[in-house]
Amino acid sequence: MSEEIDKDKLLTVNTGTKLTIESVFDLLIKERQRQDAKWGMLADKDQSLAGFLIVMRSKLDDAGFAWMNNSQGDESTLAELLKAVATGVAALQQYGVIGNHK
Repeated sequence: MSEEIDKDKLLTVNTGTKLTIESVFDLLIKERQRQDAKWGMLADKDQSLAGFLIVMRSKLDDAGFAWMNNSQGDESTLAELLKAVATGVAALQQYGVIGNHK
């Protein structure tokens, strides 16, 4: 069973009210859970880093098209951006992060 994106929170962003970082991360976690339910758990598949980048680029393109077409709901600009960022999170989950993060 996949979880829906919290449209009320996305609509809040549309009205100019900023979300807390906790709310944003909550939305990212829910989107990652939705992706896992739809596509399978990361441990069960072997997506290349290039594959993640291609999916992220596609979702960013979708966000741009959604903005141009004033799309709403699960295909809105913010929903597509959330999908792109969550895909980046999945890549980091699978491949880790290299660098100085203090």
